[in-house]
Amino acid sequence: MTTLPVGISWSEVSRWLRCPRRWFTEYYLGYQPAERSPSNAADTGSRIHLAMEGAYGYGLDPVAVLGLVYSAEIEAHPEFEKELRADWQLSVTMVEGWFEEAGEQGWDAKLEVVHTEAEVEVDLPGSGGAVLLRGKLDQVARDASDGLLKFLDWKTSDSFERTEVIEMDGQMKTYALIALLAAGHPVPVAGEPWEPRGPLLVSGGVVNTLRRVKRTRQSRPPYYQHYPFLFSAERLAAHLLLLQQAASEIMNARERLDAAYAAGGALNVVNHLQRTVCRPVEIIKDCSWSCPLSRGLCQLMSADGGWNDALVGSGRYVQGDPYERYGRGGIDAIRAALAEQAG
Repeated sequence: MTTLPVGISWSEVSRWLRCPRRWFTEYYLGYQPAERSPSNAADTGSRIHLAMEGAYGYGLDPVAVLGLVYSAEIEAHPEFEKELRADWQLSVTMVEGWFEEAGEQGWDAKLEVVHTEAEVEVDLPGSGGAVLLRGKLDQVARDASDGLLKFLDWKTSDSFERTEVIEMDGQMKTYALIALLAAGHPVPVAGEPWEPRGPLLVSGGVVNTLRRVKRTRQSRPPYYQHYPFLFSAERLAAHLLLLQQAASEIMNARERLDAAYAAGGALNVVNHLQRTVCRPVEIIKDCSWSCPLSRGLCQLMSADGGWNDALVGSGRYVQGDPYERYGRGGIDAIRAALAEQAG
């Protein structure tokens, strides 16, 4: 019997690295909180990302994109109309201000988008074909300042990260590795010289950050950050080692969990695994605001409480595919709707 390879993204790897218990509930069992306000920082960031993807990748009016997205959200969640309209107004302010600032600083003049987002999978080196490294790669732009191709990403934040922290983000390094491997370049090996096989297509990124601020008289600039950077082969080799180790741990966890559930899913056996192999990583201040499990479920999983009943039967969580976001329905639907409006 042939076993199909398992696709693993940086999002899954980063979830595992931060907390294997949360990986267990979200990526293995597939549960997410059922009730969540559509007015939140993460969703605002996703909507602005969609608007900027439409503007830079397809020449769409970003304000019109936001109008379609927020109108649909209000129709789907009328009980949150007031909050969504406030988010809508803030998002428009942030996006319009970005184009003003980009024009003044000449940021757009230095970039030419040459590829739009695409889903790509490559064999993870060292996995023997058992793992596919997958990514929804951001737009690729040619940077006129150095002539190189870089991934273009959009983020929103209350404040700016230090530039060295931006470069530590594993997402861009994973994107660069996927592009490198998909193009047939040699696998980078830590501590060894590396030469590309032909032109190196993508060697870094450009992260554009929009601050979540209304730009009133009381607020203080800067409101936007434009940061281009490059990755060395040694840095990508080090990141590949991290991906290989994390993927090995994830596959081991999947194998042991699969065996436990295939044998009947005895609670004592699953509990042992979710407390050891899928152990929690408790960082109190971070957990309290970033992890939905901290609102009671994690405590039940560490005690004798009925965490399984709370997850499955309480109505507080819904089960689904954690990789559903990899579909292109968002931007394709927006393009179709705007084309229909234009007649």
